[in-house]
Amino acid sequence: MRRGIKVGYRKQIRFISIEIAVLVALSLLIGNADALYDNIQNHPGDDLTLYYEDEIYTTPWEKSCAHTYGDSCEVSVKENPYKDTKVIYFYSKGGWAKIKNTIPFQSNYWSWTVVDGWSKYNDMEFYIKLYNSSNGLIDTSSTSLRDYVKAANMDRWEVLKSGTSVALYINGEYKCDLGMTVDEPVYYIELYQTSPNVGYGEEATIRIDDFLMGNAIIGTFPHNWTIKRNWDNPDTNGLYNNANTKQYTHVFHTTYAWRNVTSYSERNPPADSIVTKYFFTGEIVNITSLSSKSCGLIEFNFTDMLFHEDPTDDKYGLYYQELKRGTDVLAQDYFWFTYESAEKTFSGTISWDKDSYASGETARIHTNITNPDFTTYLYKGYVYDMDGNKEEEWTVSSTDEWHEVDLNGYDAGTYFAILRVRNKNTGFEWDEAYDIASISEEVRIEGVSYNAKNETILGNVYVNALQNYVDHETTTNATTGEYNISELCVDMEIQMNAAKTNYTHNNFSFTPLQNGLYNIDLFLLPDENHINITPPAIVGLVQSYPFYQNVSEATVNLWNTSIGLATSNTTNSMGYFEFTLDNTSMQTSDIINETFNSSEYDTWVSLANSGIVPYSEKVTNTTDETPYQRGTDYEMDYVAGKIKVLSTGNMSNNTDYHIDYEKYETTTYSINATKFKYEQMNQPMTFSVNATEVKYVYLLMNPIYNLTVRVRSADTHATIMEFNAMLNDGDVVQTTTGYINFSVNYGIHKVEVSADGYYPGISYVYVAEDTEKIIYLSPVEEVVQGGPGVYYAPHTVMFHIQDIFGNPISDVNVTAVGVQTTMGKWNWLRTMLGFTNESASEIQNTTMNGTTDTAGEITFLMVETIKYKINFNKTSQNINETIYIYPKEDRYTIVLGLVKSPTAYENININFSTSEVNSTHRFFNVSYQDLTNHTNHLGFYIYTKPLNSTGNVTELYNETLTGVNAYNFSYLALGWKGKVFYVKCNATYNDSYFEPVEQTKGYMYYLKQRLIDLGFDEEHDWYYNAIAVALLVLIAAMFSGITVKYGAVITPGAALGLWWIGWLSVPGAVVILPTAFVIGVLYYMSESAKEEGMT
Repeated sequence: MRRGIKVGYRKQIRFISIEIAVLVALSLLIGNADALYDNIQNHPGDDLTLYYEDEIYTTPWEKSCAHTYGDSCEVSVKENPYKDTKVIYFYSKGGWAKIKNTIPFQSNYWSWTVVDGWSKYNDMEFYIKLYNSSNGLIDTSSTSLRDYVKAANMDRWEVLKSGTSVALYINGEYKCDLGMTVDEPVYYIELYQTSPNVGYGEEATIRIDDFLMGNAIIGTFPHNWTIKRNWDNPDTNGLYNNANTKQYTHVFHTTYAWRNVTSYSERNPPADSIVTKYFFTGEIVNITSLSSKSCGLIEFNFTDMLFHEDPTDDKYGLYYQELKRGTDVLAQDYFWFTYESAEKTFSGTISWDKDSYASGETARIHTNITNPDFTTYLYKGYVYDMDGNKEEEWTVSSTDEWHEVDLNGYDAGTYFAILRVRNKNTGFEWDEAYDIASISEEVRIEGVSYNAKNETILGNVYVNALQNYVDHETTTNATTGEYNISELCVDMEIQMNAAKTNYTHNNFSFTPLQNGLYNIDLFLLPDENHINITPPAIVGLVQSYPFYQNVSEATVNLWNTSIGLATSNTTNSMGYFEFTLDNTSMQTSDIINETFNSSEYDTWVSLANSGIVPYSEKVTNTTDETPYQRGTDYEMDYVAGKIKVLSTGNMSNNTDYHIDYEKYETTTYSINATKFKYEQMNQPMTFSVNATEVKYVYLLMNPIYNLTVRVRSADTHATIMEFNAMLNDGDVVQTTTGYINFSVNYGIHKVEVSADGYYPGISYVYVAEDTEKIIYLSPVEEVVQGGPGVYYAPHTVMFHIQDIFGNPISDVNVTAVGVQTTMGKWNWLRTMLGFTNESASEIQNTTMNGTTDTAGEITFLMVETIKYKINFNKTSQNINETIYIYPKEDRYTIVLGLVKSPTAYENININFSTSEVNSTHRFFNVSYQDLTNHTNHLGFYIYTKPLNSTGNVTELYNETLTGVNAYNFSYLALGWKGKVFYVKCNATYNDSYFEPVEQTKGYMYYLKQRLIDLGFDEEHDWYYNAIAVALLVLIAAMFSGITVKYGAVITPGAALGLWWIGWLSVPGAVVILPTAFVIGVLYYMSESAKEEGMT
């Protein structure tokens, strides 16, 4: 099911285009984001100007051609060289043909495959044109490319901008300078073919395929084509197009291309294989090796690849093909394989309700099963990401139903909805249908426009969301009033404007704090000339911050103490209120014996004042003060201050008359609004109303939301009933009921929680409605309390400081101070070590410091249950790093001075940190802040390798963001001991504001080894010490007074043995135990000598 066909963009762009965010979501395949791609396979109706929002490797093009006289031209999609491979076809005779990308994207690299080129004579030419962000031409290639085009045979063209020059490479070989001067960023590229009408008239064609600005592309047969197997009629097996016409019986074709040229002298390693996998299980069904050429076309025999002798052994459903370089996946595409059988009496479909979503939306997936058999078959729906990870699963239990999917937490990318069927009796299962949708990390706005006074839908309203100088314009639906706007960015102000003839709107701005869908209804009021309220009057809206939504049933208070006015009103369902003013609610003055003369009957005559109190007038003649009647003798326009003498009454024209009346004076009012769970913002407001005015007033209120915080254990998910919580660094609140409620306004709120026996946790919570937040805490290592023997003894910890190449770094100033203990109060140190209060205080409070020696080493006496803050500083090498550890190991290697780009950018801050959670988990953190707000792309990467390995590192995790200027990255590593970790952060900036920044930090952790390992986990590591002490006590107890001399040797000798195998941990053991053994030997010799002397 296809929706959301796009025709391109027509917005003026300043800086990098907001539109790119959409394309990122559409083409997010492995590393292929942030670029434009097109394999030409999947344009709607083969129209180059259109693309599907949920399609992969497709971008819209602007195309045109022209010819003279009776000649012809064409730019279209053609099948070439096979029915299932499509190309862009240029043809011109006595004219020209061209294409240009519609979606702007800044790049210095462009490439495409020239399948072939031809000209009748030798007068054709091919040009490359580059354009800036405003779609203005920068320059056109001046070097003739004709011969390269005419000689093409599946050639890969790569165009590389370097400085202000542009070069052409073909199949990796440098060909020429294109003769261009490009001194500004490039956003559009145009491919332009000419065949001038000279001589007999030139005629030319070019076919191109697989356009890309990124790393790689792959294209299977079109996605609306299908491989079918008929169990009962094998002759109908084959590849079918979208018209259900068989194209091939046994084969299909795939094209591919990858970036070869990175600079004049550097080339990427070649892609070496295409791997075909069954999506549901990841089973590999084919591996095809590739040549070293950077583009190609492969024919696959799907009969051999997919068909089995028993058709029930086939795996029907979604398959994907990976273009690979070694183990790295460069690009992916997919295809569909299904079956037909007389036994299969039902059919099913599955579809997303939209083609694209913003992260945080709620998606709806529709399933429909014709003639289902719920007794025999189990029908299930799934959502998978592009890598085959299952995100959602549910059972389909009716013929036609909807299933909702909360997209919070979904990464940007392409997702599949799959309807899977299983025969309960035989176990045979297959994928029946699928649909795709894209999720983008962008801001979207949708809503309805209303006439707030009448409480009705108001259609055809112009809406513009202005962000970063870019207009995002639309008009609301004429009937439903609905509108939607996409391609907006987070953390950047949006100005919301709405307009319609004879209406007014309170335009406002807000800054979205997270990606996702924002529902913002627009409330308009008729303007003063159409609101149908007689002045003087006050009208307005009560709206909520920050999205200016209606606040219904709010009490609006109006007062003026000088005239004793105090009145109130209640807003309607759309927040509208009004006050009609009169002489009891507005200041007035009296006008006596004003004279007027009407030269003609039935003609308005202006009085000296406007804004007359209705019915307050008295009209008389000037002689005997005879009164006249309104409606009989005259009419009044009280607002405009006019009178009209009626020809049907008793008054005469061309006659002087007196009029007395009361007129309104400009009056000052105060106003506010109140409602439960709302705070006043711009209130009370003070303003003035004149005699002829309808005053528009907009009152803003700040909603108060409930933020409910609950805490659970990270290992058991059990609710922690007793915990403390602190909101936004305020007061600590305690609970014993398992939850705490905070009253908060809109925004992102910092919540810190702690509980006995758990490491504290911090979470930043976005609140725009009543919100419940569950925070998971990791338990600390439990230590049995009792005698002093259960406590961890202090031990010597060596820190070895080196660079990434293993070279020791000397003269590093290292400071360490204990900041927290997991064993309660610090007093246990005195019990364990026999310290005085003073010495214990030193361990708790005194900073240990020193400088690394020539081997890059320094040693401190530490206790492994104390958390230490350790700082490494060497100004001359720009080293200033801090880590937090529980020093359970005897040796730590710290890698400092890693890749670090210039930090002369004083407004850009990157900070690395790490903290141990427990013996198996460790956090690696990076905080990034760009105070200039020019960050374009931000990436974080975690790499690891075994401690003693000399091989390459393995990427554990990466996270990339676009348009984010401040971010706190965190990664929780499992099984961190005995490994080396590298944490990398890189950033690029808009409009070349800064050069790219990249910083990397490394950490190395040794794993404690034992010659004899009983298998205790890290939590029970103290068992070894306990067993060793028990054995020593047992050994010592075996000796009597007579044999004590033997014990003096055997007992320290046994201690040495237990220390050697890693069971006995004693501070300074390398000195103390041998010394004790020597003393024991001397004692033995002394006692033996005494015995000999006695005998």
